[in-house]
Amino acid sequence: GLSLSRDGRFVWPSDRPRRTKAAIYGGLGWRSMLRDGLCDSDEWVLFSLNNFWGSSVDSEKRLRADIWWEFHQIHPDIIGPENGRQIQDRYDMEWLRTCPVPIYTVEPFPENPNAVVWPGDYYVDRCGGRRYIACTFAAQLMTLFVEGFTEIAVYGLELLNGTKREATIEASCVAYWLGYLEGKGV
Repeated sequence: GLSLSRDGRFVWPSDRPRRTKAAIYGGLGWRSMLRDGLCDSDEWVLFSLNNFWGSSVDSEKRLRADIWWEFHQIHPDIIGPENGRQIQDRYDMEWLRTCPVPIYTVEPFPENPNAVVWPGDYYVDRCGGRRYIACTFAAQLMTLFVEGFTEIAVYGLELLNGTKREATIEASCVAYWLGYLEGKGV
């Protein structure tokens, strides 16, 4: 399947055509993706993130994610900004250590050989230099655009129903990138 080079660029399998459709999701969006057939289709590249490893499956309950995204600090001794608590619990950490698909992170994570630091500067430079990345979803949209995807499905990004930061800063950022992509014909 799809893999990532050590510098974070997509590496497409030589025996398959490059795919042009991709989907990202948040919260309960996976159910809709499953219902719409994306999880069982080889036409779609699927991004999953954070602690959704239990729901990122196809109709036969097999893992269905081409690239995993974990943009929180992933060291168990670091306390995250959300409510002054650690972001990942021990189950999330075990998942990150054993995740069988490529993982984008914001810091090195040598515990999993599939983990690669997301090359933000590379993607920002190719999106006009606009360094407006308030959340993982924004980075995903930038990445998909630069990597040549022409159809992007977005499921369950219910940021307006989330925390104050999600409803203001992150929702605005995602709206910006969706408009940017639409303006570019995606």
